[in-house]
Amino acid sequence: MANFNIKRGQSLALTIAATNPDGTPTVLTAQGVVMAANFRDAEFTLLNTVAPVANTSVPGQASIFITDTSAWPADGLVRMDVLITGPFGPGGVQAQVLSPTYGIRVDRAVSEITPEQAAFNPVTS
Repeated sequence: MANFNIKRGQSLALTIAATNPDGTPTVLTAQGVVMAANFRDAEFTLLNTVAPVANTSVPGQASIFITDTSAWPADGLVRMDVLITGPFGPGGVQAQVLSPTYGIRVDRAVSEITPEQAAFNPVTS
């Protein structure tokens, strides 16, 4: 189910595209549109809730940023979806649109980064 792979602790940047049933881009910059992306682990524990940022130059697109994933489970799967609420119903009635669920495979570092050590100089050492 993993659609994306990241290393634990890295930042995560995703772009989502929302479309209407007729295939046209959903207007994410309209008055009253609210977006929320939820990230949950395998036990369904909420890890992050992020408000996607609508792209004002590309209709229907929004960006999701998480700066630190170090609290996410290593060697695990994180699930994410986006709930968009706005005046999408007939006559501008509030309606909700839920994205598909996406999987993010979180891997642990294979190599350990140790504290910085004195530089080795092969000429003088």
